[in-house]
Amino acid sequence: MSNLKSLFNKNGYVKINPDEILSLDLLDRLKKEANRMLPDYNDGIVDPYKNNSREDPRFYIENKIGNLLYYGCPLEHRFRIGKGSANIRDDKNYLYGKRVLLAERNFSQELINFIENNKVLSIVSDFFETDTENLSFHNGSLSRVFPGCTGESGKFHIDTPGFVKNRSILLDPNKYLINVFCFLSDTSDELAPMRIIPGSHRKYIEINNVLAKSFKGDPKKNNVHQAGHIYDELLENLGLQKQVKLTGKAGTVVIMNSMLLHSATENYTKDSYRDVVILNYSKRTDSFFRKRYFKDYSADSKKLINKSKNKNLFERSFKNNLRNNINQFSTKEFLYKNYNRINKIKISLKNLIRPYYEIYKRKVLHKKFENKRHLNVGAGNGWREKNFICLDLAPDVEINFNLNKEKKLPFSDNYLQGIYTSHCLEHLKYSEVIYWLKEFYRTLKNNSILRIITPDMMLYLEAYEKKDCYFFNWIRDSGSYTYDCWLRSIVRQFASPVVDNYSDKELYELYKMKNKINFLNFFEKQVELIKDENYLWPEIHKSWWSNDKFENELKKIGFSSIKVVSQNISDDNIFIGKYLNKTRPHMSLFIEAKK
Repeated sequence: MSNLKSLFNKNGYVKINPDEILSLDLLDRLKKEANRMLPDYNDGIVDPYKNNSREDPRFYIENKIGNLLYYGCPLEHRFRIGKGSANIRDDKNYLYGKRVLLAERNFSQELINFIENNKVLSIVSDFFETDTENLSFHNGSLSRVFPGCTGESGKFHIDTPGFVKNRSILLDPNKYLINVFCFLSDTSDELAPMRIIPGSHRKYIEINNVLAKSFKGDPKKNNVHQAGHIYDELLENLGLQKQVKLTGKAGTVVIMNSMLLHSATENYTKDSYRDVVILNYSKRTDSFFRKRYFKDYSADSKKLINKSKNKNLFERSFKNNLRNNINQFSTKEFLYKNYNRINKIKISLKNLIRPYYEIYKRKVLHKKFENKRHLNVGAGNGWREKNFICLDLAPDVEINFNLNKEKKLPFSDNYLQGIYTSHCLEHLKYSEVIYWLKEFYRTLKNNSILRIITPDMMLYLEAYEKKDCYFFNWIRDSGSYTYDCWLRSIVRQFASPVVDNYSDKELYELYKMKNKINFLNFFEKQVELIKDENYLWPEIHKSWWSNDKFENELKKIGFSSIKVVSQNISDDNIFIGKYLNKTRPHMSLFIEAKK
């Protein structure tokens, strides 16, 4: 045991062979519990011709059915932002790409007994160098990872911040929890093994400094969050040990320091799943570690306590006693909680009066359609401004128009005095954009201005190479983007229909092999070849743009002068308005062309 403890202190984890902690009899009982309480992969089969995955929450990124939580977004579902595949006929199993989890508060008696297992408690207390009476159990799960689940692509996390009240306070690397992972099924390289970086539990300060720089945070505070994005790219120059994957036979137990960098990986198999029980303990004397399950899930916490034998083990995170309720919320948390309530009331009131206000705006505040000579292309549903005609593929616009179909704009030659388009053209193929630039030129009067705003892919790649995560804050935690590696999330911004045809490894190899322009054009050319309407959804991005690229194309079309401008600068003040230029200016290009 002393040798195991030495390895644990050095590497941040130890792997214990089957039958040393989990007896064959206990393993068999836990397997039966997993099969009884978790769905089989075949349970997820549906008839795609009768079932619409767009409207079936079982296919969504997160879902709860009974006591089971479902997470995950396979590559095939990211094009539609986590609501099934591009073609709903491909969605034959709602469990594909998912991880299902049963939380400790809903454990059966057999699983609760395992939390209190003497062998488990003995080794945890020994590694903590304390006795079993000085342990607290805070969190656990029984989980099953189905085929297609990609885990945490290209990123790591640590668990400690998920158990402290104030996550902004700098952590003490010597204060940690012990995580116990018990394999209930054989885990191979292909079957979603956990990957870890040995020794990284001793590199917290260095990791925190790197994240503070990348996210523009304060290095004197904690920047490492449990659900944060510690991208692989951010760890390249820290001198960390080589990552390893934790594989093993059913019955293998991994004891891990909660400060260790680790992440879930992909299940590459076609029909196998991986089962694991995860338990998290701390020393009771480290009283700042806890969950607030006693507050958030009070009824289930009471049931858990009642089923347990060692009630002191569960007290800190599950018992609703006086000590746990004192200073339960800080003043900041109290204000934040009530601010959200007030905000919901405001939103409800706005929604109540909005329809009447919209009618008033259109009838009283705005010019008649025929008196307007400026056009907003891709205005957005419900957008109105007194000087602009709004055009978009949406029901509540003045001109409902599909830019994915090449046809003339509904204006005569030299009719418009100005055209504005913001974060619209990137939703079109390159060839489609060229077509519409020519149409803009046709419909504009001489000396009139076309103002274009799109994402600037040069800024994206510059931020990526500088390892500037802060630049990507607006998208990093949004829906299906949460599941992307860093580079995939960038390619998705200009080649969404084709990016998921490539593995993470292939994307990084292509980026390494090609210069920036060739890399961008490589994917854009593939998008050009797509004919299947299922992969041409208007909501996603299909082309890349930069100032230089626009300047070259606009010159070819015949515009007399092209000028790079900024958010609040224009040669026509009508383009600097209250409802214009507001969409993510920090990552956008602003360019104006005069006919």
